[in-house]
Amino acid sequence: GDTTILTPPTRKAPAPVAQQRELRIYDARNRRLVTAIEVLSPANKQGSGLVKHMEKLQSYWRSDVNTIDIDLLRGGIPPYSIEIVPLNQDHTTPSPYRIVQIRPNIKTLLWEIGLVDTVPTISVPLSYPDQPVVLNVQQAFTEFYAYSTYPARTDDELKHLQLPLDKDDMAVLGGYL
Repeated sequence: GDTTILTPPTRKAPAPVAQQRELRIYDARNRRLVTAIEVLSPANKQGSGLVKHMEKLQSYWRSDVNTIDIDLLRGGIPPYSIEIVPLNQDHTTPSPYRIVQIRPNIKTLLWEIGLVDTVPTISVPLSYPDQPVVLNVQQAFTEFYAYSTYPARTDDELKHLQLPLDKDDMAVLGGYL
């Protein structure tokens, strides 16, 4: 396939004030929102931010808008209720991270992601008859990280993002530390 190389930024700028953002995909012919993709922030998973996010998701689903939540946070409460059914006997504990795609009245897809797993490549639904597009989430995050302000931040600046690991998580990470 084609390889796209991003142009590096010409300078660094201070980080903007945090805002909730999502990627929205519209059907240009019918002027209709088709799919909304959001990377969850701590605000999406607690207090009034959680309530607002849940209300937004429910509004989308009532309007037959597909949603994809990328949840790479160990803390907080997921804004959806999904019963996770093990696919096999070895898969009994929930993964700390997940991507949830909900196509209203059609199906829900769940990608569970372990602490040391590569973030998956997923399908992004469009309007019929258009075929879904492929989104390599790991590549998107890797490129975003490389061109963001995160690599230049100090441990003190990022401390609030680092939740303590429980003993099961530490056992998994033991071989990687």
